Amino acid sequence: MSAMRKLASFYHSFTGRMVLAALVLHVLLAITVGIGVHRMVSSDVKDEFVDSVRPQARQFALSLESRATSAAAVEAILQDALVSGQLAYAELVLDNGDSIPRGALARSRMRGKFVEDDRFDDRDDTVYYTSVTINPQVRILRGTLRVGFDKRSHLERIDQLYRRSLLLVLGYLIVSLTLAAAAGEMLGRSIRRLRDAARRVADGKVDEPLEVSTGITEVASLTQDLEMMRGELVRQRRALHALAYFDGLTGLANRVCLSERLSSALISARDRNQKVAVLFVDLDRFKRVNDTLGHDAGDRLLRSVGNRMKMCLQENPPANGTSPLLSPEESVGRLGGDEFAIVLPGISAAQEAGVMADHILDALCKPIRIGEHRVYATASIGIAIYPFDGEEPQTLLKNADAAMYHAKQKGKNCYQYYMGSMNVTAATRLELESELHRALELGQLVLHYQPQTKVDNGTLTGAEALIRWEHPQRGLMMPGEFIHIAEESGLILPMGEWVIRSACAQLRTWQQKGLPLNRISVNVAARQFEQPTFIDSVKKAIDDYGIGHGMLDLEITETSLMTNEAETLERLGGLRSIGVSLSIDDFGTGFSSLTYLKRFQVEALKIDQSFIQDIPDNAHNAAIVGAIMALAESLNLNVIAEGVETRRQWQFLSEHKCREMQGFLVSRPLTVEAFEKYVRQLPQAGRPGRIYGVKV
Repeated sequence: MSAMRKLASFYHSFTGRMVLAALVLHVLLAITVGIGVHRMVSSDVKDEFVDSVRPQARQFALSLESRATSAAAVEAILQDALVSGQLAYAELVLDNGDSIPRGALARSRMRGKFVEDDRFDDRDDTVYYTSVTINPQVRILRGTLRVGFDKRSHLERIDQLYRRSLLLVLGYLIVSLTLAAAAGEMLGRSIRRLRDAARRVADGKVDEPLEVSTGITEVASLTQDLEMMRGELVRQRRALHALAYFDGLTGLANRVCLSERLSSALISARDRNQKVAVLFVDLDRFKRVNDTLGHDAGDRLLRSVGNRMKMCLQENPPANGTSPLLSPEESVGRLGGDEFAIVLPGISAAQEAGVMADHILDALCKPIRIGEHRVYATASIGIAIYPFDGEEPQTLLKNADAAMYHAKQKGKNCYQYYMGSMNVTAATRLELESELHRALELGQLVLHYQPQTKVDNGTLTGAEALIRWEHPQRGLMMPGEFIHIAEESGLILPMGEWVIRSACAQLRTWQQKGLPLNRISVNVAARQFEQPTFIDSVKKAIDDYGIGHGMLDLEITETSLMTNEAETLERLGGLRSIGVSLSIDDFGTGFSSLTYLKRFQVEALKIDQSFIQDIPDNAHNAAIVGAIMALAESLNLNVIAEGVETRRQWQFLSEHKCREMQGFLVSRPLTVEAFEKYVRQLPQAGRPGRIYGVKV
């Protein structure tokens, strides 16, 4: 069985197939050549025999003619030729029909009737027969001489030539098979090497060159092609590795790569009883750079920030934070967007992370030149420390992220260490975001309406629609508790559209009921205002509910208007063209540029309640409010004061000729039913003391 397996293996191998193919080919070739050679040589021998015996027959006949004096003499001559072996057959057939000799000797070697041979192998015997006419002097002896020559010596010669040709063919086959086996083994060895190289490439072992040495041109060409393929695979693998582990914009480690490096740092820290700090860095107001200068400028800013953080680590390494695992360049990574992370391995105290955070904040606050612009970048940094704040990479990154969010809430451009309570806040935010999605679907969002009245006589001028969330467990939630979540998650877009449509629908309903309400105000988020489809969605709401010109007032903050002047002017013009009234909300908290105010051509300014709260006692705020109202009067703009809660505030606004106000002094935000009741009980004109419910 072992021999059979080896034979089968040899048969299925390339060398075996080569030998088998050579064997079949050369056997056929040898047989063909052998037969051809044999026929050619035997034919030559036969022709040689025939060509030699026919002249002998004629020579013998001439000799017989000269010596044929009598029948007895002829018979004696023929018998001598037969006995001596000169002839194998001899007979003279006379013209009268008799033959000499008459005995069995002449016919002893011939069976049947005499037939002359034309060729050597006309008969299957050992005698070649021919005849010659003789004309001796003795007339009665004239006739035809029939003679036969022995072919056996030539037949033996032919057999000998045949055997030699067989030996020649056999030798040829042996030499051919030997050469075929050697060539097959050489080619098979080269192909096996090529096969092994191809398997290494297929298995992903492409780092080493193939090195298949061969003298066979075709195999060498295939090897060269395979080597080119290997080189391309190496290049593609490196490119894929770069895509999988490095950020394409900054060249820094991405989240996957940084997590692996952090894992290695944690293992080393466990063995050495050291600490590892993770700094989660998020740029403040990065979106403003993208919106104002374009995304190309934003990309250049991100690259500059990454380079500055690497330089900061190189110039200010932690005192005990040296690690053979991570260089300063390897410690910084970009997680996505404007978020970065820094790993500080091997620190001895948590305070070292705070020192590094200060260095980073100082490095980022220096201006960054992007084209013709000087950009000032600030960041919020969250810090998590191994092993106190987590022992796994993802836990540390998550907790550092929570600390970063807390730093933003503290005013940005600062850093915060992680505390356990931060995760509770983060979990609450995540839960609220999930519930806010369902709130849109389940109709849990409602609008309350706060009246806006004239300062001088309390006449109703409009109402501001304010969103509320009727949470099934938490009760009625104010916008400050969930609007920031909506803005961060993108829910502000469908929510804002719902507010505009719901406010328009309610205004239409109140007008049909005869309520004296000719204007309703809606707050517009910056992200909503920047949407290309914003004007179309507002126009559709106005058309669907038949809202008249100037009855829908959109309140937009200063910062929303300042992102891109050209686009802002185009959008404001589009809104005015469809009959929308425009107001600047929270005026005084932003840039408050007179130049922009004139270009934007809005109808009203809303003074932020932070300026109203302390007037008239706070001289600084009082001066600001007075300046805003004077500015509005010079530009013929309406002014609405927000957050009016006391009679003294109302009196100050009245003395400075503020036209409208809203706040708790007038009314709290009301439900639809309460607002209708409030409006019906509100006189068209009356004494302020009575109207605002304040004792004079």
